Amino acid sequence: MNLTKVLIADADPVCRDGLDFLVNTEHDLKVIGHAQDGLEVIAKTKVLNPDVILMDIQMPFCDGVEATRRIKAEYPKTKIIILTIHTNNLSEAIRAGASNYLLKDSPPNVLFEAIRN
Repeated sequence: MNLTKVLIADADPVCRDGLDFLVNTEHDLKVIGHAQDGLEVIAKTKVLNPDVILMDIQMPFCDGVEATRRIKAEYPKTKIIILTIHTNNLSEAIRAGASNYLLKDSPPNVLFEAIRN
């Protein structure tokens, strides 16, 4: 069975842990790491080579849009799903290379479908 490797990038530890728990309930998905800011997600992408990154837009040191831009420049096959509570900056995130976006209040089945697609 092929596992989809997921990296979670969010400044909020409760959100990171909740996403980790949810994603790891699925037999074909595996969380391989966490990042709490944009610079850390860029560094961890280089080391962990995730298939999918769940990325918050608002993070310290380097926001999710800029982190997306930098990651997609080096790793164009890595899919990035923006998770946010705000709808501003979404078009900028898509232009930066994000594959999709979801609001943080989306049901888990929508999250799982986005990761798999």
